[in-house]
Amino acid sequence: MATVLPAATLRALQAQLEAARALGLERLPGKGSNDWVIAGSRTASGKPILADDPHLALSSPMLWYLADVQGPRLRAIGATIPGLPGIVIGRNDRVAWGVTNVNPDVQDLYIEPDGAKLTARTEVIKVKGQPDVHLTVRESEHGPIISDVGAGAVGPRVALKWTALQPGDTTLEAFLGLNYARNWPDFVAALKRYVAPSQNFVYADVDGNIGYYAPGRVPIRRGWDGSLPVPGDGQHEWTGFIPFAQLPHTFNPAHGLVVTANNKVVPEGYPFNLGNIRNWAEPYRAERITALLTQKPRELTVDDVKRVQLDTVSLVWRDLKPFLLATRPDGDLSRQALEQLRGWNGDERIDVVPPTIFEAWLAELQQMAQDELGDGTRLSSLAVLNQLRANGQLCRNERNETTGPQDCAGELQVSLKRAVDRLAARLGPNPAGWTYGKVHTVASNHRAFGGVKALGWLFNHSTPTNGGTNTVNVARPDPDTLRQTQGPSYRQIIDLSDLNRSIYVGTLGQSGNPFGDHVSDQQQLWAAGEYLPMSTDAQDWGRTTTLTLTPQR
Repeated sequence: MATVLPAATLRALQAQLEAARALGLERLPGKGSNDWVIAGSRTASGKPILADDPHLALSSPMLWYLADVQGPRLRAIGATIPGLPGIVIGRNDRVAWGVTNVNPDVQDLYIEPDGAKLTARTEVIKVKGQPDVHLTVRESEHGPIISDVGAGAVGPRVALKWTALQPGDTTLEAFLGLNYARNWPDFVAALKRYVAPSQNFVYADVDGNIGYYAPGRVPIRRGWDGSLPVPGDGQHEWTGFIPFAQLPHTFNPAHGLVVTANNKVVPEGYPFNLGNIRNWAEPYRAERITALLTQKPRELTVDDVKRVQLDTVSLVWRDLKPFLLATRPDGDLSRQALEQLRGWNGDERIDVVPPTIFEAWLAELQQMAQDELGDGTRLSSLAVLNQLRANGQLCRNERNETTGPQDCAGELQVSLKRAVDRLAARLGPNPAGWTYGKVHTVASNHRAFGGVKALGWLFNHSTPTNGGTNTVNVARPDPDTLRQTQGPSYRQIIDLSDLNRSIYVGTLGQSGNPFGDHVSDQQQLWAAGEYLPMSTDAQDWGRTTTLTLTPQR
């Protein structure tokens, strides 16, 4: 018996999903970041090692700028964003830090009633060679009215309340405090000024301490959970924020290891609602990182941490493998594809065929809810696994109950055929030639000129890349092209026993000049799993040039 959502519920879900996409708030399966810190009790040097790789949309020029910022009291090096007066992720001469997104629920949609008091202001956008664009922005007491720009299907007056839009944001001051921090108390004092977006900060210092804190304003809701839009009638207001001292944190944990990968960071029974299962990433990356680091409980080195940061073994394949390999093939091409998958160890490398078939097949399976919801929703790999385990209703084709699949065995058969037919049309009829590197290439495209046919070749940068959905070295393929558009936007490994032996790398280069020498000279290092010295000693860099900026008096 098919389960059909009521029409009103379906319309509401579609409206919310469409609003999220229009506003750039859509969650993508298999996207995330990693950071971890290892105590000296687990390392060969006796001092901590800290690693971080934030996963973001990849672009040209790259988001991050690798910088060594020095002053009378400042010695900070790492990744910054052009225009910011400090290091965002990195170290100074005593402490190191890394970040991943906590993903707490810090936004709410309010459907404002008729007669709600709204203010309006006009913002003028200058366009070269064209008339000015005048944009009217309406606001209620809860925040800007977003139904004017993409959430109109939810209601005529939908306001977005978000911690990042409220006055008094001192997050930049927090980052500046981190740059000057000398110890854990300084570090914690700086994070008290942190507002949004909430991050998992891992910490280490030269004295051998390690720690973790998840700062930021997280609203407290009484009697509701924020999962759906609410009336703006005064009955669903925030009653404050989780007190800083009660946010998740630890200092020198007994087991000597802290790992975060956008996974759930609070135990059952935590007294506040930090979020729910929709907020957390699937557990695969955190599980794999922890397993690799604990395989060698002592004497870990920077080289060991490199191998973990660059790991491309898929635990998604491990879990889906029994269901996929039990599929009854529909045709010889499906049979050959299944034979390619048998015996595969799940390592998503560019020189082998199985990851091409697996990721294409997974992309097809992730569409199984689209006939129920009537839109382009894509399931996470964990949601796909849960449906296969339970022979779930989403495997049924609700649009075509006569010829479409009616159980998960049928869905597996049909989705495999779709996947291999698409691959054959693109790569030829012989699966033996479908090596992953032919399709899985990073797309670091220019935001302005990348789509201009005459200029894209000059501004866009691409190279084959290892990794896939929810691997530690995350490289989720685009479901249509299998290209990588999200990934580690920066990597760092910091050795607290000798800070100048630390390493880091960006995705492209320091320059945005497409004709310059440094526009993409880090890309091949990044793709190959190599690094640059994260050293403040000029001798570690070879030939250098110095740019000195002197303020005009």
